[in-house]
Amino acid sequence: MQILARKHQEEKGASIPQEWTQKVEDVLTSAYEKEIQEKKRKFEVFGSLFTDELLLVVSFVDSSDMTSLPVSCFLSMDINDKSDIKKLLDYLVNVSGMVFDYLFAQESLEEYGENWAEEKLNNEIVFYKISRENVAITLEADKWLEQQFFRGTCGCRY
Repeated sequence: MQILARKHQEEKGASIPQEWTQKVEDVLTSAYEKEIQEKKRKFEVFGSLFTDELLLVVSFVDSSDMTSLPVSCFLSMDINDKSDIKKLLDYLVNVSGMVFDYLFAQESLEEYGENWAEEKLNNEIVFYKISRENVAITLEADKWLEQQFFRGTCGCRY
């Protein structure tokens, strides 16, 4: 997920455990059941932990058409050795709920921007962006490109 990070990351970072991302998907699915049924969509959650950044991405994707544009909420916080990661992850989940509350109150899901913005909420600084990126496809493409590069089949000279 380093390609999705707000900061330039040299290392891959650690993925947030799937059991945790699944719990977040379940919570969001329960909270937004009406919107999911109306729009025939679902939530997908991705997360990574880097040495200096915590990244959480929540995508609202079409459950039957992967080519349909999703709405993805990227959330990032600066961290250090003393950061309580569990507490910050819970905080970012709450922030994602505020973002989707706002988005679902709009007439369409067309509001997005490709640039990171900074917001101070409850004495915490959160960086966010809302995009139409299909994160699952981006991650699959990145994995495929990495495999091709290491096999030497991408046509790259190294």
